[in-house]
Amino acid sequence: MKLYKHIQENGGWDDVMIVLVQECDNYKQAEDGMIRNSLSDPLCLNSYRAVLTQEEVKEAMSAYQKAHYETNREVRLTKQKAYDETHREAILAYQKAYYYLKKKQRVITL
Repeated sequence: MKLYKHIQENGGWDDVMIVLVQECDNYKQAEDGMIRNSLSDPLCLNSYRAVLTQEEVKEAMSAYQKAHYETNREVRLTKQKAYDETHREAILAYQKAYYYLKKKQRVITL
């Protein structure tokens, strides 16, 4: 956390002064100003962005889900294989019942 490191290296909390950069009338203006200031100011000590757009959230979630899928792929396949082996009869019975149900529906609709 570069904010806290910077504060500790420069005398601690007693020497910190908080300055109002911009006054805002509503929450949206505050968000826009925060994004604009944190991206353009090289002296900004924010480690993380305070506000993300919907597209950025979707991209981050997609990247996380892909990484999680790849990381846990072997474990998931192993568990699925073990489940299939232990519940083989029940799975076959369900598939057979489903097949006959769909076959009956096809005959009725023709």
